Amino acid sequence: MDALIAVPQWFHGIDIIFEIVTLIIALGLVYAGFKGWRLTGERKHGYFATAFGLISLSFLMRLFATATINLNAFSEAIVEPAADAIGAGWTIFTMGRIAYVLLVLASYALLLALALKWQRKREFFILMALVTVIAGTSVTQNWPFLVASLVLLFAIALQHYLNYQQKHSPLAFSAFVAFALWSLEPLLYLIGRFDPVLFVAGYVVRMFAYLMLLRVAWRLL
Repeated sequence: MDALIAVPQWFHGIDIIFEIVTLIIALGLVYAGFKGWRLTGERKHGYFATAFGLISLSFLMRLFATATINLNAFSEAIVEPAADAIGAGWTIFTMGRIAYVLLVLASYALLLALALKWQRKREFFILMALVTVIAGTSVTQNWPFLVASLVLLFAIALQHYLNYQQKHSPLAFSAFVAFALWSLEPLLYLIGRFDPVLFVAGYVVRMFAYLMLLRVAWRLL
């Protein structure tokens, strides 16, 4: 969530538009996965829909945080009184941050399990336990979350590249490119401390990656 604060001043407000558009695309991926599951009965489509459902929930949290940061009136009228009423104060944002990180990493873990075609649940639960620990360590520092995201997305992209090497399918290549592009998002956020414009680039590459995945999903249907 550091990107919500570190983006250039001129991008504030525009980032909300990017969040909404990307959320709509993510919901399109949820629908595509659900429709694939209904048509074929294969669980992988249901897991795909679940992964992007988790991502969609994380976007709602990001939108709330973005609105809280960008709209002072919203914060003063709603967020601060609610925090004071329950005696939570700043912990509301902290809890939201942990939930956001956990949802995102859980979705990446699920997508990796799908890419690797894990048949047993033990590997996924071990990965989820690791994800939960990382979410807890990302309360004050954002880099554990970004590094974990980079590793998971890179692993997914690599697996899709190996899949393309086997099938030589245009759709398999598109899926590889989409995940490779998506893996640039956490990398851009990591090095964004040197140039805030890189945070903007992170928003852009993520949106285009989702669009490519949506195109692949509908072509598969």
